[in-house]
Amino acid sequence: MLLWLAASSVVWAQTPRPTPTNIPPPGGGGTDQVSDEQRGSISGFIYEDVNGDGRCVNTGVAGENPIRGIDVRFVSSDRQTVITQYSGENGDFGLYAAGQSYWEVTVLPGAGWTVAAQSTIYVPVYAESPNHANINFCLTRGTNAVIQLPGVVGTILLPESGASHAERQAAQTEMMWRWVAALTAVTGLTLIAAGLYLQWQRRQA
Repeated sequence: MLLWLAASSVVWAQTPRPTPTNIPPPGGGGTDQVSDEQRGSISGFIYEDVNGDGRCVNTGVAGENPIRGIDVRFVSSDRQTVITQYSGENGDFGLYAAGQSYWEVTVLPGAGWTVAAQSTIYVPVYAESPNHANINFCLTRGTNAVIQLPGVVGTILLPESGASHAERQAAQTEMMWRWVAALTAVTGLTLIAAGLYLQWQRRQA
């Protein structure tokens, strides 16, 4: 029973799918185990990134745990095959007997999660490199997360889900002008108060 549960940890997360063969695998595309292995595989994990460094799997950082139930989409290079899975209890996902293609693998987090690094990874599944493991994704909690990517100086503010670059830029510009207006108003009131105080001082003299 335990062996069956371990073997099915990833398999249960797959949805029924067509055979995504864009280039026939070696051996004529049979259904035996050997040809399935030749058809290639893509597998990985989805974990939480609690410190925003873009690394999350087996880091030893407290709280960087697997996330279950996150959708992962696989799209073949000819765009004819689209497969969506979700991560298992261990944060694992996998596409097996994939079929040779330059696969586009995209994580699709739901509400409350933001991708901490890249959301799409391109995976070349071909005869010379059929199997690809550790295609991992890191997520942070919330929709307005501040992260630090490796090799990048400074912090990056991730936008709210669905917000365009133009919308973010317009919001930032509006916020800046609000601060300028507030500062101008405070400066003006300070000058007026100083003038009134000087007049009062002269009258007292």
